Amino acid sequence: MKECILFGGTFDPIHNGHMAIAAKLHEVFNHQVTFLPTGIPPYKPPSQVLPIERLTMLQLAIGYTDKFAIDTLEIEQDTFCYTYKTLSLIRQQIGIATPLFFVIGSDSLITLNTWDNWQSLFNLTNFIIVHRTGYNSNNMPLELRHEFYQRVTSNLSEFKKSTSGKFYLLDFNPMNISSTKIRLDIKHNLAIKKYVPLKVQQYILEHNLYH
Repeated sequence: MKECILFGGTFDPIHNGHMAIAAKLHEVFNHQVTFLPTGIPPYKPPSQVLPIERLTMLQLAIGYTDKFAIDTLEIEQDTFCYTYKTLSLIRQQIGIATPLFFVIGSDSLITLNTWDNWQSLFNLTNFIIVHRTGYNSNNMPLELRHEFYQRVTSNLSEFKKSTSGKFYLLDFNPMNISSTKIRLDIKHNLAIKKYVPLKVQQYILEHNLYH
């Protein structure tokens, strides 16, 4: 395997903003992007819908294309899912020599030091940072900021060759779409067709999700 790009998230539900990010990642890295839907998040309330329903919506969104894939590793677990454990398992699958890239938003970046075994992550993966409005590196705690500025690179070709331990800021300003707002709009019987892929909208309506 040339490299592995993991786009993790609850995808509750998957929306057009997620799809735009995935498309940009494929364009920049010229490699398949693998969606990694979270299983049972340790620090978030559980979803209103079943894991299989989130997975089905994700499958409907990506359709049949070589650009995208889905890894069900976390969603098949019946215990809390910690990123370092998931990435350790994936490392066992792909080996230590394969470049691994984990996609996070800048909101997650500035709290990376609160993740379990956060410093061990640098031995497992690189990080692709997607901009989120209102979050920037100046808001990071000192210890995390030190790690970030030691590891960040703007050299894409150098970054692609790194097996782990580097940060790269994706030059992309994604749509400002929130899964939380989508769920609220559904609850209040508001239209969501401009936020989610058509097949996802149809699935939500047919199965009366998020009410």
